[in-house]
Amino acid sequence: MTGESPEETDIPEHCLRWCFEVIADSAPETPPYDLCAPPPLAADTLQRLKSAISEIPPLPEIWNKVCKMVESDEAAAHDLARLVEQDPVLTAHVLKWGNSAAYAPTDGAISHDVSVTLMRMGMDEAQNLILESLMPEIGKIGEKSAIEAQHIWFHCKAVAMFARQLSEFTPVNNHQAALIGLLHDIGKLIILHLENDTSLEEIANHLHAGKADLQAEAEVLGYTHIDAGMMLALHWQLPREVHRFIYFHHHACWHAPNEWPQDMHQTVMLIHAAHLMLQSMENTVEPGGIWAKARRTRVDASEDILRHRLHLPLTDSALYIHLQRELERLSRLFPDIYPPQDDE
Repeated sequence: MTGESPEETDIPEHCLRWCFEVIADSAPETPPYDLCAPPPLAADTLQRLKSAISEIPPLPEIWNKVCKMVESDEAAAHDLARLVEQDPVLTAHVLKWGNSAAYAPTDGAISHDVSVTLMRMGMDEAQNLILESLMPEIGKIGEKSAIEAQHIWFHCKAVAMFARQLSEFTPVNNHQAALIGLLHDIGKLIILHLENDTSLEEIANHLHAGKADLQAEAEVLGYTHIDAGMMLALHWQLPREVHRFIYFHHHACWHAPNEWPQDMHQTVMLIHAAHLMLQSMENTVEPGGIWAKARRTRVDASEDILRHRLHLPLTDSALYIHLQRELERLSRLFPDIYPPQDDE
């Protein structure tokens, strides 16, 4: 862990304020990658990205129907179930997830009812799982890259889960928080699809040497996961707030709030808070993969948003412990990267 030791502060451990002020390092005075004036992509790099992304199939129409239903205040699990049941493959996936160790009830009762299963998950979690099921395959990737993709999905699902629960205290829409949390790093899947093992290992080596993730990507590849994510979001015709957020999701690491879009202050800071809490829980679930050494830093000027605009419980250790348990539960959905531990 980095930052000032807890003994040197009056901040209690295992709370959001601790994650922000103690665990996270202060942002460097000069950003390692200037997000306010990023270098333009070389023409051949841009064409390579466009060509690869254009070959990825679009999202199926049922995804738009799921989004509209989840965003409706009047929609319930049984309404979403009727939509899911129109697709036998999607139905099978939902039932499989609902009966997994992550969602099954403690009595181990197996559910064959889609509506009951969706109620167990909650609408936001169901939306994210449905999106994963419907998402077209992003090219053909090898076994090694498939494991790397699982690390990316675990990270994104954890951020989405934390953001959704933190959003309950804030003015940020919880459906939006969950969706952008899930999709913020989707550009990394494009990197896995496009790049060879040598380039991927070089990125990991840069990160081990202490470089920031965007800096490492730009130096090795000539583009970043933000560039790739923006292009994929536009190709898939994802909501405007999603591809706009992808562009700004790293601003909170290095740039003061006056350099963020005013209307996105709360959303950017909420997802950043989710990242910082996840970053502090490495002793619970160790991050893995190429981007394992990527670290979020804090900009002290942004603390005002945490305190006065998001209204988050900054010193609530019970919330922290709850999210820590949810993280352990989530890891059960990824046995290939987090094998089940013996009870002994």
